[in-house]
Amino acid sequence: MSDSGMKNGQSSAKPPASVRSGGPFGGGHGMGRPVEKAKNFKATLKRLLTYLKPHKVNLVIVIIFAVASTTFMIASPKIIGRAMNKLKDGFVARSVLRKMTDMQNQLTEMIAQGGSSQQQQLTPAMLDGLKQFMALPSLDGAADSNEKADIVEKLMSLAGTLPVPGLSAAEMPADGAAPEAKQATLVKLTPEQIADSFRAIRETGGKIDFRYIGII
Repeated sequence: MSDSGMKNGQSSAKPPASVRSGGPFGGGHGMGRPVEKAKNFKATLKRLLTYLKPHKVNLVIVIIFAVASTTFMIASPKIIGRAMNKLKDGFVARSVLRKMTDMQNQLTEMIAQGGSSQQQQLTPAMLDGLKQFMALPSLDGAADSNEKADIVEKLMSLAGTLPVPGLSAAEMPADGAAPEAKQATLVKLTPEQIADSFRAIRETGGKIDFRYIGII
């Protein structure tokens, strides 16, 4: 056979129909093959448990740590948030109590030094406020958290009827001002912050619990 005939024969030959490429889309064992399901799930599961039986202790430990880790991830933001709120309440309560205690002591000393001549210059409303002020217990001697909060609330309710040490006449609230405005003048807080400070004093007594720092 001539060279030209061999070339023609080779060029005309075709691969058998049964020969296919083994690529991912050409059938065979590529990725396009459908996933086979277990014919007997219970038997397969039983055989798997048999294989894992020697590692039972390790598996239990892993499961326990996985559950603990998930629980901590869910609960930790709430725990940290509560700790931050407790620290903030203690700081706010201590600041308000310190300011109101200083004001009470300074005003008591100022009234003692002024005598009757100063009282004659006061209006009837201021005299009534003065009587209520002098009847209040001292914050320095109060030990109960609720008692401290009651004294602070009463002191703030008397705002505007008594001279406040450290405030000039221009800085004093007007006689017709709302109680919230008078209280805000004393402690430089909004009405919402003042109400929150009363709650903080009742809950903490002005003490900062530093144990929560370890939680944070």
